[in-house]
Amino acid sequence: NFTSIQLPRSVPFIYLMLLVFSTISVRVFIRNSYFYLKFQKRNPVVIYGAGDAGRQLKSLLENNLNYLTVFFIDDNDKLEGKSISGLKIFSFEEGIIQIKKFDIQTIILAMPSISLSRKKILFRKFEKHKLEIKDLPNLDKIIRGDKLLTDFKNISVEDYLDRDKIQPIPKLMYRNIKDKNVLVTGAGGSIGSELSKIILNCKPKTLILIDQSEFAIYNLQSQLVKLNKTNSTKVKYILGSVQNEKFIQNIFKSNKLDTIYHAAAYKHVPIIEENVREAMYNNIFSTLYLSKIAKNYKVKNFILISTDKAVNPSNYMGVTKRISELICQSISMQSKQTNFSIVRFGNVMGSSGSVIPLFKQQIEKGGPVTVTNKNVTRYFMTISEACELVVQAGAMSINADVFILDMGKPIKITNLAKKMIASYGLKPFYNKEKGDIEIIFTGLRKGEKISEELHLSKKIYKTSHPRIFRVKEEACNFEELSKTLEEIKRGCLINDFSLINILLKKSPINYKPT
Repeated sequence: NFTSIQLPRSVPFIYLMLLVFSTISVRVFIRNSYFYLKFQKRNPVVIYGAGDAGRQLKSLLENNLNYLTVFFIDDNDKLEGKSISGLKIFSFEEGIIQIKKFDIQTIILAMPSISLSRKKILFRKFEKHKLEIKDLPNLDKIIRGDKLLTDFKNISVEDYLDRDKIQPIPKLMYRNIKDKNVLVTGAGGSIGSELSKIILNCKPKTLILIDQSEFAIYNLQSQLVKLNKTNSTKVKYILGSVQNEKFIQNIFKSNKLDTIYHAAAYKHVPIIEENVREAMYNNIFSTLYLSKIAKNYKVKNFILISTDKAVNPSNYMGVTKRISELICQSISMQSKQTNFSIVRFGNVMGSSGSVIPLFKQQIEKGGPVTVTNKNVTRYFMTISEACELVVQAGAMSINADVFILDMGKPIKITNLAKKMIASYGLKPFYNKEKGDIEIIFTGLRKGEKISEELHLSKKIYKTSHPRIFRVKEEACNFEELSKTLEEIKRGCLINDFSLINILLKKSPINYKPT
C-alpha cells in the first residue's frame, strides 16, 4: 500500500529543491540559447571616447542585435584603467593590443565635438591597423526615434581631407538676401539645392527656385518645407528651362527681383563632350538671356557660379563656363544698376557625378575602384562651405569681380581612393600587389586635365574673408563677344562643330582641347 510506505521527512524538501533547480536550469538554458542565437552574429566594437556620448552610446548598444561593445579607448590619462559598467577603458596603445587580441574590426568614434584636424590625426593612427572607423550618429535623434542605432556611417572623406570650417560672416551672409526677393536657377542640383537651404536660413522675403527637372524640384520642396516652418519667406517652385528666353522674361515681369544666383548648368565633362550643342545652349545662352534681362530689369545683384575648369579650358564644359564669365563681365560694363560677380571653385564633395559617391559604391561592391590617372589631382571642398562662400563673395562684389575660393591644396585622386578604402578597414592595392580592393587606372577621358587651375591672373587680392580672394582678369567688349556668340549659335543650329571649334580657338578664352 502506497500510504503505508515510510519516507524520510527530508525527501519532500529534496524533491522541492530538485524541482526548483530543474525549473530554473531549463529557463536559464532556454534564455541563454535564445540570446546566443540572437547575439552570436553581433559585431564586436570598441567605443573611442569614454565621455558622456560614449557612455550613452554604450547603454544604447546593450540591447542592440548588431553590435557588442567590448571596451573603451580614451586619450584622457585619468580615465585609463577605470571601468564603465564593467567595461575597461584603455589608452590608444593598450587598446590596439586588445583589438588585435579579440580580432575587432570596427571602432565607433563617440566624440561629437571633436575637431576635423583631430579627426584626421585619429584616422591616420587607425589607418595603419586596418580598422573600419564609424562615426557616431545623432543620439538625440535615435532617442526620439528619428534615426536607427544601426545608422552608423563610415568616416567621410570630408572629415579627414577638409579644413576646420570657418564660421560665416553674418553681415555678408544677409546683405543680398535678408528681406529681399531672391532667384536661384538650377535650384534642384547639388549646388543649387544646398544654396537654396542656406538662402532660406538668411530669411529672404521671397525665394524663387527654378529647375527643369520635376523630380529635382519635388525633392527640394520636401526638404525646404521643413526648414521654412518658422520663417515667413514665400517660396515659389517653378518648373522650366533657363534656355527659354520668354520663360525667363515672364518670371522677371511677375517678380521684383533683388538678387540672382545662377547655378543652372550642365557640368559632367564626358557627357558634355558628346552633347556639345545642348551644353552650349544650356550653359552659354541661358547666361546670356538671364544676364541681359537682369540688366534691363535693374536687378541689384547677379552672381554666376563658375568652375576651375573655366581657366585655360581643355573641354567644352570649361569653355561654356569661361564664355559665361565673359558674358557677365561684358554686360557689367553696360550696366550701372546691376552688380555682376563671378565665383569660381573646384569640385565639391558628394555632388552628383563626384568621384566620392562613385568610389563609395565601388568599395561597397568589393571593387575595383577606378581612377583615370595615377597622378591626377583635383581641388575639393564641402558643398555647404562652397555655398556659404558663394553667398559671402557675392556680397563683396564691385563691378564684375571674379572671386576664387581657398580650396586648400589639390588632392591626388589615387590617395583619395586609398584613404576611402582604408576607412572601410580594407587594404588598397594595384600593380598585382596583395590587398582587399584593387585600384585600376583607366586613362584620362576626353577633355580631362591632370590638374586644374583656379585663376588666369597673377594678381590675387585678399578680401575681408580669409577664404575668399579677388582676382583681376581682362574682360572683353560686349559687341565683339556678341558676334562670336551669334556665330556659335549658327554653328549649333546647323550642327557644324568644326565651325564652333574654329570660333572657340579664335576667341579670347585660351581654349586648348585635349
